[in-house]
Amino acid sequence: MTHNEIFTLREQKSQAEADTRSREETRKRIAELQDFISGQETDITEFDEALVKKLIEKITVFNDHFTVEFKSGLQSISKHKKAPRRRRICR
Repeated sequence: MTHNEIFTLREQKSQAEADTRSREETRKRIAELQDFISGQETDITEFDEALVKKLIEKITVFNDHFTVEFKSGLQSISKHKKAPRRRRICR
């Protein structure tokens, strides 16, 4: 093997190890969130700030949809209809 091949293999090994650590961290976050969710009441009848802070990283609102990014790394996209424009009636 040449020096370049050895260097390339070392880089690939390093990247594979980093990818494995990242996957393990994601699995750990998901497991923590699952434990947290399973400890919650099943009927949520009002806003729960602690739950939102624990689960959600960011919500982004666009004209026709919004995205919810969870701390686990998962993302949900929901489409919504634009609200009808209100007409102004001048009297």
